[in-house]
Amino acid sequence: MSSTKSVHYRWSVFNPASYPVIVVLCFAVVLSARPPDPLPGKEITDEQYLDFVFPRDSIVAAMPPSSPSSPTWLDRAAETWPAPPLPQQLAADEHTIRMGMGAVFVPRMSAARLEPDVEILDKQGRIAARGRTGRKYSLLPGQYYVMQGSGPHNLRIVKPVTVTEGAVKPIVPDWCGLSIDVLDPNSVPFRGEYEIARMDDLEPFGRGYGRNEELGEKVKTWILPAGTYKIFGVGQSYNTMTNFVTVRLVPGEFVRFVLVQNPDDLKILGGGAVTSEVTTAISPSWRYGVDLGGTVDFNATTDHMSSANSRTSSQTAFSLLSNTRFNYDKAPFEWKTRFRLNLGMTLT
Repeated sequence: MSSTKSVHYRWSVFNPASYPVIVVLCFAVVLSARPPDPLPGKEITDEQYLDFVFPRDSIVAAMPPSSPSSPTWLDRAAETWPAPPLPQQLAADEHTIRMGMGAVFVPRMSAARLEPDVEILDKQGRIAARGRTGRKYSLLPGQYYVMQGSGPHNLRIVKPVTVTEGAVKPIVPDWCGLSIDVLDPNSVPFRGEYEIARMDDLEPFGRGYGRNEELGEKVKTWILPAGTYKIFGVGQSYNTMTNFVTVRLVPGEFVRFVLVQNPDDLKILGGGAVTSEVTTAISPSWRYGVDLGGTVDFNATTDHMSSANSRTSSQTAFSLLSNTRFNYDKAPFEWKTRFRLNLGMTLT
């Protein structure tokens, strides 16, 4: 009878005797390693990507030169505001910052009472502050959202802002201001009606009205995103080809627009970016405006059939139109005077 013995060898990485084997294997892997094959295609540089995503002229205009006080584009835009520029508004605001809080300043482009109210929401969507433009609002440090603009709630302008303790964060107004004054063909303001919509995405912003000077009404200010807008008659569709005018709004600028309507049927006769308000100042409280116009019409008629000798008759018509306005505005008094002269004369 014979017996057989089997011997089993157990290898483990924890066995010190196996360390030389591990070193040899690692060295063999390193010697056999090689860099991976290059990826297919062509690598796109940052410049090529920007040229593809943005037009080249927009890349140049993306970072305008700046002045020590504010960006140059904002300085030029503020020249169109009836309100003072942003630094002057910030310096004139008398609202103080509460202890342990910061503040957000929302500028105005026109009179604060003519612009829509501002809402400031916290991260949970709760209203932290609400009020008029042209002032600062004290808030606890944190993240907030400033809601500003005309029209329905879903089309309002939303600006995220971070409030820090003891600091005032001004909101740079890249939105637009639009004042639409409704006049009749004789340049007399009246309470007309119109609708306004943004042509880019056919977004309706609502219905607007003119002003009744006898009641002391003022033209409300539309606060809108930049773009091209269509002003059309009430009841018309967005794609109407009659009874409408258009206006283009540039970021940060305020546009004074005149809409000419027929008072009888409210049909739009014309319109444009001009002003009907008095803008020339005599003193801080007095302003005036003068509109002058006139025509000369000359006609000559020769009658060869009345007699043997022909006769020539001439007629000359002169007309003169003058519209002068004086305004006095100093709280709590406001006074307006309008002088209108329409003179016609005919010489035969």
